[in-house]
Amino acid sequence: MVSLHNEPLIHRSGLWEKQYFSHPYLRILSQSELEERYAYLNTNLLTLEENGQVGFELFNSTQKFCWIELISHVLTELKFRNPNAKDVEELNLRENFLAELCNPPKPTYPNRPKVVSAYQGPLHSENMIFKFGEKQFLE
Repeated sequence: MVSLHNEPLIHRSGLWEKQYFSHPYLRILSQSELEERYAYLNTNLLTLEENGQVGFELFNSTQKFCWIELISHVLTELKFRNPNAKDVEELNLRENFLAELCNPPKPTYPNRPKVVSAYQGPLHSENMIFKFGEKQFLE
């Protein structure tokens, strides 16, 4: 494939890989820290939709960066550390580390999440902050 200017086209994942190698900021992390980062990014990618199903957001709330791009950086670093790995299963990750470290939202489907029912204003506002916790600590 070539572009209109006779330059080879590159897939987005290939571009993210090149960008990461120009500044490999994850190189200093240990294997367990890299796993934690991967779990953290996966947790932040997942959302609880208004209908109670688990969904995902490609970008953070301010649209400043793409969660998938950051995940690709982690996977690129893992592939660099394990050059003979053919797929994610061979990247030398601890067994069940995502189950231990990732905290996805709990689906409520077919019911709407309580927060959606309780709050009737716009759900996506930049000037909005929610405080979650036990009632005794919120007062």
